[in-house]
Amino acid sequence: MVIGIAFGGMAVAQGTSKMNANIEVARKHHEEVWSKGNLVGADEIYSNEIVRHSAGMPDMKGREAYKQFMLGLREAFRDYKETVEDVIA
Repeated sequence: MVIGIAFGGMAVAQGTSKMNANIEVARKHHEEVWSKGNLVGADEIYSNEIVRHSAGMPDMKGREAYKQFMLGLREAFRDYKETVEDVIA
């Protein structure tokens, strides 16, 4: 499965010289924050102004709301894990 992520609201470095930093942010988003529930990692990479758009639901605004959503999902699906196989930058 291929998942594309637009990093709106995340602290993504700018410029081609920052490609490796951007790859690490993408990996951290999936492997540390979502797969392990690492809230410290979420504080490091998500902006306070993050907005999550989901079909059929109101927008979720702010880092704390996003973290609560993530924890709720991880509570519902205790074995939830994301694996990064390839990153295109």
